[in-house]
Amino acid sequence: ILGNFWGYFETRPFCRALGTVVKMYSVAGAAKKSIYESIIAVLKLHYFNRSDNMGYRDTTPALFLRVDQDQLAFDFIRWYVLYPDDQYDWGDPRLPFLHYWKSDRSEDILMNEIGPYDFSLAHIAIYVLIKVRLYLHLVNVDAMYAMLTLLHGNHARESGSPLTKLEGQTGVHRVIKEYLVGVAGQGLGDFQGVRYKGAILNQIHTAFQKGEEYNPRIWKALVNPKPLLSQPSPGSFSMKSAEECYFTVESCLPAWTAHPDCLQFLINYVKAHGGTKYDYIMDGC
Repeated sequence: ILGNFWGYFETRPFCRALGTVVKMYSVAGAAKKSIYESIIAVLKLHYFNRSDNMGYRDTTPALFLRVDQDQLAFDFIRWYVLYPDDQYDWGDPRLPFLHYWKSDRSEDILMNEIGPYDFSLAHIAIYVLIKVRLYLHLVNVDAMYAMLTLLHGNHARESGSPLTKLEGQTGVHRVIKEYLVGVAGQGLGDFQGVRYKGAILNQIHTAFQKGEEYNPRIWKALVNPKPLLSQPSPGSFSMKSAEECYFTVESCLPAWTAHPDCLQFLINYVKAHGGTKYDYIMDGC
């Protein structure tokens, strides 16, 4: 029964207990150590109950983002895009499960023409956050290159690692080097990522539109959650409903607030691209 614990009444209490652990350790404002405990518990849930009858596939990527694990969040979402419910035998534990890792975070997985039931609203909300994080990284890399150009002239962008120009330099050089080394750890080690800023911004725009088309409350609710979350928690939800938006914001907002620069980006983006339609999309929430 491994992978199908929810299918047996005797093992459902175990799944519910793990679910309680996930919720207890991931409350808003929880420390990163606590979030990691929640991640361990939720991954156990996925392992024991692949079909995810409890709905934790929607909350897992947000947990990853709360501890800066962008790559794990992207890989997780991408796997569910590649293996939609109607194309995978959830009851067969012999099949590979969540086995694609370290994929290219610049990939536009929305181009797979997936439907809303395969790409949940929560996944869209976190997918946008992943892309915004990546875009802001690229903007910062561009800024670092601009500073190098001021310090060394136009040859700062010549072939070869710019880190060779930063050895034994001033405090400003050390700051630049530390940032570029950190970006290299984020999978941008070739330092050519600046050319992809426009492509990533287009992906953000596409995902933004898809989220709005599917549930037009989502982006306004993320930037202004109080009117929605001040209401009693609904017991269940249907697709494209205000209740679905409630649960999505409740699970995804802590990931956005953990990255204030990204949240500010979203606020500005909503103002710039939302138009007057955002004046009324909270009606009925």
